[in-house]
Amino acid sequence: MAKSIVIVSTLDTKGPEASFLKELIEARGHKTILVDTNMGGEPTIAPDISADEVASAGGGDIAEIRASRETGKVNYHASKI
Repeated sequence: MAKSIVIVSTLDTKGPEASFLKELIEARGHKTILVDTNMGGEPTIAPDISADEVASAGGGDIAEIRASRETGKVNYHASKI
């Protein structure tokens, strides 16, 4: 039975590395779920779960988070999850 393996990565800067890992896992017959956790910009590869979805799940807004450079504010939202 194929396993589902979650890859959590910042896809704005680590897209090629995440893509390589995804290919290795899938070549072994497993499914992958790629989660983008970046706060900096647009992903370089398509995620299965976007940074917007991650932010929304934590009660945040990705556009607001990206516009802000106040890491304390971002960490405050993350601590509510």
